[in-house]
Amino acid sequence: RGSASFASGSWLSVRGNSISGRLLSVPSYPRSADLVQSTLTLHGNAGSGPVVMDGTVALGSAGRKFVVGCLTLNGQVLQPMDYRSAGIIGKFRPVACGVCDADVSCFAAATRAMSGSCGCRCAEGGYGRDCLPVYLPRVDGCNRTSAPPQLSHTATLTATRSPTPTQRLSTTQYGSTETLQVTETVALSPTRTPTASVSSTPWWSDVACPTLAVTTTAAGGSLTQNDIRGGGSAVPTLLMVALPPPFRWARDPQLGTRLSFVPVSTAQPRGFGGPWGAMLSNATWVRNATNPSTVLELAVPVHRGYFIAADETIVIRCDAAAVSGGCKGVLLGSFTIASNTLPAAASTLSAITGVVAGAAAAA
Repeated sequence: RGSASFASGSWLSVRGNSISGRLLSVPSYPRSADLVQSTLTLHGNAGSGPVVMDGTVALGSAGRKFVVGCLTLNGQVLQPMDYRSAGIIGKFRPVACGVCDADVSCFAAATRAMSGSCGCRCAEGGYGRDCLPVYLPRVDGCNRTSAPPQLSHTATLTATRSPTPTQRLSTTQYGSTETLQVTETVALSPTRTPTASVSSTPWWSDVACPTLAVTTTAAGGSLTQNDIRGGGSAVPTLLMVALPPPFRWARDPQLGTRLSFVPVSTAQPRGFGGPWGAMLSNATWVRNATNPSTVLELAVPVHRGYFIAADETIVIRCDAAAVSGGCKGVLLGSFTIASNTLPAAASTLSAITGVVAGAAAAA
């Protein structure tokens, strides 16, 4: 028991409900809700009973908002002067029915502005009608949400003439398509044999996979050949990949196996194309201790035989299944290992390599 606290930047919107009973109830003791740089919206609702809500909403500092309006209690439209007697205790801002108001309709932290048609214009990181920080399926009616992509439901109701009423329910599934068929046979007059069929394919946001942000703990933030060869440091260098909000890594014990490395620069036998490349591919990804839901990291393997004559760029490829909720496509990020070799020296080394290779071929 205790007060309900809203973390900074939160938004609780209670709107568009018609229920039998109070619309909102805060904890039993001490019956208060404390908003921390957050917004509580109670708008466009109808309830019944002695009060709309119980408890007290505590503001107390800047950035906290309690927005109230367009409420009906026991069939009577409430005016702001009626709110206290209806159980709405606390400092609130009234908003009338039909008024375009960002605090009523939009998640402020991810909303840039409101359009002329009262729609929320999302900033970066805001999605959907309300500019929420996460992707959500569209709700279609009471207690009914859309299914994942490529999943469809077909319901068929057939009524024919029969002396005895019977009912049969069967479900057939093929791959990613599920068909629900309900066939009911009832007694009808000989002149009437109606058939009704309904089929629909649910909607789901088609979200493109984001780009991975790749960083390292190496000095200067970029890997060099010296880092791979050891560099005299006793502390392992970490390679980290991060997801941008609102994406999160899936809760998958095999998450690390969904990431792989692909070289995009010229293959170098003593670089990624050699033993070190195999060591890197077999290294274990773990969740970052500070940001486990968005950051993965691995210890860059040390190999003193690593040598590259030119910079080596490597792409990190990640399957969409590694992201909670999935996404369309694959996730990609890249990093470059600097050769620490001057251009003139690199040309000389390349020429020497060619001479040695030619001599070996002649032998």
